[in-house]
Amino acid sequence: MKPTTGLLQRATSHIKTSEFDAALSSVWQRPKGVGAPRIPKLALAVSGGVDSMALVVLCRRMNRDFHNSKVKPRAFVVDHAARSGSDVEATQVARNIAKLGTVAPTAIKYKLNVV
Repeated sequence: MKPTTGLLQRATSHIKTSEFDAALSSVWQRPKGVGAPRIPKLALAVSGGVDSMALVVLCRRMNRDFHNSKVKPRAFVVDHAARSGSDVEATQVARNIAKLGTVAPTAIKYKLNVV
């Protein structure tokens, strides 16, 4: 097994916006050519937990610092309706994202059919 390198080795330190931009750029091909959107879109699945909210903040900073709004991140918050109060949680997460600015939140209601 190959040892981990780069960001995984430095889990005890904060990731810099430039490191996040480089890591994302290495795996995400921005659309190019005829018919490509002028502003590429990036979808984020956000639960409201620490990891996904950190992702929202990093995308916001990356867009501000490196791309001057040339990438349009959108956060999707799913209300799974699997437990009481999930609608309130999803609404609050979407509000928190909206307060940060830059990343547009979209709340999606999804009724989980459990057999």
